[in-house]
Amino acid sequence: MKKRNQFVLDMYEGMKMAVDTLNAQGIHLDLYAYDTDRTAEGTRSLLDMEELKSSDLLVGPLFQEQSKLVLEFSEKNKINMINPITNNSEFLGKNPFALLYQPSQETLGIRSAEMVAARAKNKNCIVYFSESPRDSVKAFSFMKKPLNWELRSSGPKR
Repeated sequence: MKKRNQFVLDMYEGMKMAVDTLNAQGIHLDLYAYDTDRTAEGTRSLLDMEELKSSDLLVGPLFQEQSKLVLEFSEKNKINMINPITNNSEFLGKNPFALLYQPSQETLGIRSAEMVAARAKNKNCIVYFSESPRDSVKAFSFMKKPLNWELRSSGPKR
């Protein structure tokens, strides 16, 4: 039977396996796991711990509710942080120490445009997209990329 937060446990097990592999290669890492209880209070109490201020990398938070607190902590203490599960660039805010493991919708749109521009023989392009925010962000990022082709879009019909 799967637990409610099985993906968190699976991710932690994967991180432990990576630490074991690195240790076998002579690279030592200390891996600490903390539970925020998915609350701002739980997150705040963890961030008050002195040992977190000497971290090299924070993985998470995994849930949006705690992201503002951890982003502020990361930037104030100049600690890199990564969110391994989202590709929402809003998660990063303006924090130069914040990273996404998954590419953002903007990055997917830009890189798609670059790939098409490099490989397409015909330089006419029509971009179809739906009303979903993810689709729109990708499409507009694709269309913003300066390319040497004629570009037409066909967004949602109103």
